[in-house]
Amino acid sequence: MKTIFKKSVIAVIVLSLSVLSLSSCKKKEGERGSDKFPLTNLTVAITSNVIYPSSNNVIVSYDIKNISGADYTIQKYQLNPIKVRVVIGTTDGTSYQANLFISDVQAGKTVAMEQAVGYGAGKTVDLTKTKVELIY
Repeated sequence: MKTIFKKSVIAVIVLSLSVLSLSSCKKKEGERGSDKFPLTNLTVAITSNVIYPSSNNVIVSYDIKNISGADYTIQKYQLNPIKVRVVIGTTDGTSYQANLFISDVQAGKTVAMEQAVGYGAGKTVDLTKTKVELIY
């Protein structure tokens, strides 16, 4: 009986110390992944659209420019990564979208990316409805 009681008391003490030590940990300001890179620090612009009717896909090419003085890295902002949402439309009003994570964009630099967006069979794509936007 004494050994069970001793083991229980030791387990409670160890558990209490573990909880206490973990609860006293604070995340340092600016620590990796703790904040968001402002979407306004990046611009995105479509450079071309190519329709591939045999595979029901549109390849949308676009440039992402970091207009800030700070680098965007997926590792630093891993809890709030930035994605590009690419939306295409068809003549009957249907919209299709695909999202792609942005990797690293150095301050003042431009990165070229492209994304395939699939659409329904028998649909006709209206390239004037293509848009790209940055999201978290």
